Amino acid sequence: MMRVLVVEDEQMIAHSIADILTDGGYEIAGIAVSADQVIRLLGEERCDLAVVDANLAGSSSVPVATALGSRAIPYVVVSGYARRELQLPLLNAPFVPKPINARDLLDALAEVRAGVAVSDRTGG
Repeated sequence: MMRVLVVEDEQMIAHSIADILTDGGYEIAGIAVSADQVIRLLGEERCDLAVVDANLAGSSSVPVATALGSRAIPYVVVSGYARRELQLPLLNAPFVPKPINARDLLDALAEVRAGVAVSDRTGG
């Protein structure tokens, strides 16, 4: 089962995302509200994919994207901002606007999974 890290600073939205993922057949690797938490969780938990809010408590999620990228963990960006307002490397990731539509999120994860399938992601 694919393990997904949820990176979202609003607890209600984070749990909503986790519910969508669980209903979609994913396992939740953890929920992080900051870049520091993401880095700690990546050291403790196996994670195959991530769902990342573009803005965490007023700060850009670029450090999160960088940490995920350095570990070759693909991610989907969710945001209330328009896609064109995102910074690199967030701009290059699959994007789902808020409010989040469950089907759109699951489709975006399927898109990143297609890229994961060609590599061995058994480590963490």
